[in-house]
Amino acid sequence: MAQSSGGDISGATLSAELANTSVTLQSSGGAKSGHGDVSVNDAVSWSSNTSLGLIAVHNVNVMASLTATGAGAGVTINPDTANGSAPASGRGVFHLGTYSTIRNRYGKARADGAAGKRQPLSHEIYAYPVDANVASAKA
Repeated sequence: MAQSSGGDISGATLSAELANTSVTLQSSGGAKSGHGDVSVNDAVSWSSNTSLGLIAVHNVNVMASLTATGAGAGVTINPDTANGSAPASGRGVFHLGTYSTIRNRYGKARADGAAGKRQPLSHEIYAYPVDANVASAKA
């Protein structure tokens, strides 16, 4: 889990790592046992040509902003995906928290499902409250 304190890595540390190399966070790699989720609860930003992968056997929860501005920068979101020795849960989803944003200057973000269905994401995805949480995308 990426969060400012109490998680496996802070957003500042993850941002610094992404400045030099691509990083994949897997639910099986977390220090604490749980439901097989990967959660990003602290802002992460980088401007190098690296990628962030989020792989969970259950849910991927992005509750803070992710900003990738390098020409080859990207984000890959894989909920409901086997990793480590844990199988996919069969019911994992991608959650984007209220007022959270995923920004990618060159549109290299995608969400992959367990069945291998790739969903390309636009340059900017954001969530805001209406009558319920609604995720919107803008090219």
